[in-house]
This record gives sequence, structure tokens and C-alpha cells, in this order.
Amino acid sequence: MCYAALPFSFVVRADGRLNKCTVALDDERNQVGRLAPDGSLHLDQDRLRPWLVDNALTDTGCQSCALRPACQGAACPLDRMNTGERPCPDAKRDFKAYLPLLLAGRQEVSVTQ
Repeated sequence: MCYAALPFSFVVRADGRLNKCTVALDDERNQVGRLAPDGSLHLDQDRLRPWLVDNALTDTGCQSCALRPACQGAACPLDRMNTGERPCPDAKRDFKAYLPLLLAGRQEVSVTQ
């Protein structure tokens, strides 16, 4: 799951602007609010909403996916906004490359315990 999809995860810029994503700092859609000098948050709900869409509840592909518990349909909100398609995690797109890494990590845990 991408940190930008989490409702209380923000990037605070030096000038007080609030972003959701550290990758798209110059993207206007990423500017979702402002931190006021008194510390209060001023959020633009219309700009915030696309970052928080829960594909796991609305997308039938996500609902039937074995990786749903890991990504919760929110692998990368920016990808979804750019392409209009569900963002699947790298592990799903290239599972054959990830499986040996997962197994190696599990073996390391067993050896150290």
C-alpha cells in the first residue's frame, strides 16, 4: 500500500503546502491543502479525494486478488490518476521475480530465530 493513499499521511512543504506524494511534487493534483502558521490544517477535499479512493471496495479485480490484503487496492494512487486503471503492486506484475526474494526472507527469519 502506498503511503499517499493513507488518509493522515502528508508531505509538509517548506512554505506550508500539503502534498500526498513525494514523487509528484510539481503536480498540481498533489497539492491538497496548506498548514497554517497556527498549526491548523486547511484541506481541499476535492483534491484529497482521488488519493484516498479505495479500489479494494469498488474494483472487482481487486476484490478477487490474492494480494488484496497487502495493497488494499491502493498500490499507487498517482498511477490510477494518470492512467485510470487499477494500480497493482510490483509483486503482482512480476511475481516470478518476487517469489524467490520472499522465500529467501522467510528462510533468513527462520535461521535468526
